[in-house]
Amino acid sequence: MNDSKRSTLGQTSHPEAPVSDREAVRITQHENVPELVAFIIALQMGRRISTDKAARLLEHMVKEQMSTDAGLIADQMRSDHWEADLSDGETLIVLAQRALGYLATDDGVALFNFFVKTFAGTSGDMFD
Repeated sequence: MNDSKRSTLGQTSHPEAPVSDREAVRITQHENVPELVAFIIALQMGRRISTDKAARLLEHMVKEQMSTDAGLIADQMRSDHWEADLSDGETLIVLAQRALGYLATDDGVALFNFFVKTFAGTSGDMFD
């Protein structure tokens, strides 16, 4: 990643003290996170999902350690009712593979690390 396009994730002013899980969700679902928007675009869906839904998927990927398994990611998408957002010809497994492809990029790594650091800083149990 060149310096002119360096990620700003992690440079936000969230506190060093533990935060609640609710606050961590609020931080990660912030609409102005360019890497989250880029993640949504990388999914190449005919009808884009919301940033909230994308953030929730990434939260599950972090909490349930499913960041390298497209099958588990597709199952989580199914649990979160992503099928309702699919256009003709789209499948959850293909979306999961695209998600993994984005997360293998510099911006994707920065986004995933942002979620890991944010949820690792919660004051309680990371799991729902």
